[in-house]
Amino acid sequence: MSEKTVPAAQKAAAKKAKGPLVYCGPTVRGVAKQFTVYTNGIPSALEKYMTERPEARSLLVPVERMPQTRENLRKKGTAEAVIFEKLMK
Repeated sequence: MSEKTVPAAQKAAAKKAKGPLVYCGPTVRGVAKQFTVYTNGIPSALEKYMTERPEARSLLVPVERMPQTRENLRKKGTAEAVIFEKLMK
């Protein structure tokens, strides 16, 4: 899969997810801490951040996908790693 299709698929999966979600993006002070699990919806500060930085939404994943996402964050060149680095800037 290309870098462009993976985030789109992840974004769609995160929107459809009914269960708890994990934010795997970088910690943003006052918004979200990396690897925080959300069980009762997404806080408004995080929603606002994801509106401003839509790529961050692809790092909000269902809990069952967290181990694979975390592994991909460590691998240079994966879609997750590229997005993470972009958000860090």
